[in-house]
Formats: sequence, C-alpha cells, structure tokens
Amino acid sequence: RLVAPLGTVGVSIFFVLSGFLLYRPHVAARRSLGPEPRGIVDYLRRRALRILPPYWTALTLLAIFPGIVGVFTSDFWRYYGLLQIYWSDTVGGGLVVAWTLCVEVSFYLVLPFWALIARRARSESGDVVALLLVVVLSGAVAVATMRHGVSYLVGTSLAGQAIWFALGMLLA
Repeated sequence: RLVAPLGTVGVSIFFVLSGFLLYRPHVAARRSLGPEPRGIVDYLRRRALRILPPYWTALTLLAIFPGIVGVFTSDFWRYYGLLQIYWSDTVGGGLVVAWTLCVEVSFYLVLPFWALIARRARSESGDVVALLLVVVLSGAVAVATMRHGVSYLVGTSLAGQAIWFALGMLLA
C-alpha cells in the first residue's frame, strides 16, 4: 500500500527528467555553453534504437507467454508502433504500462521541432512563456480528464501529460 501511489508520481518524475535531460543540450547550445545537438534524423534514430528493440522483444515474448491481449491481431501495428493509447479498443491491450512509452515517444517526436523553433526565435523569454502556456493548457486537459470533460485517451496522451515535460524543459 505504501509503494502503489508512487507509480503515478514516478511516471510524472520520469517525464520531468526526460524534459530536462533532453532539452538541456538545446538550451546550452543557445547560450553558447555547449555544442549544437546533432540533427533531427540522428536524434530520432538514436531514440528509436534505444526504445524499440527492447520494447518489441518484451511485447513479442509476453504475447507468446503468458499471452497478453491484442498483440497478434490485426491491430498489431498499433502495439508495435506505440500507438495503442490513441484508440479506446486497444488502450488496455498489449503491455498496459507501455502507455508511458507511447507518451514518451510522442515527446521525442515533438522536442526537436520545439527546439528548432525556439532556436530560430532567439528569445529565451518567449520560450519560457510558451512553455508556461504548455503547462497551463496541459494542466487544463488533465483537470478536464479527471472531471470526465475530456476523453481518457486525450488525458493519457501527450496533450494531458505535456505539463511534466514542459516543467522539465523549464528547469533546463
């Protein structure tokens, strides 16, 4: 009973850390405190190689035994593509805890474009204001989800979880 509540807190902390650690090199480069991060393609390739092989292996092995639901169906591409959280009929299938990976991967896809726009804008205060706006909007999505005003699918997507990544990015 003491450890169970930390599960949701742990995910939030993980998202904050991801936002901080992955955005920090971009902030450092803008301030001439570090080298410019590698290109978008290289970044996405490294992220994919770090996440997908172990995830695919675990997903496949657990689909064989003990036989988790949905993986070997026509929806296989949703599970292997980390897209299962976007449909109500697959959100609870596959590795249920992989919803966090789905959100993390969507953050991976957004981050380099955010950093590119921030670098071109050359306004650190504008970046801070934009990130604070993300915190407010994502927080509003999270509250609306809790009050059943917004679909659970939206709340568990990047839209409802971006608050944590943005807080980490602000710390960077």
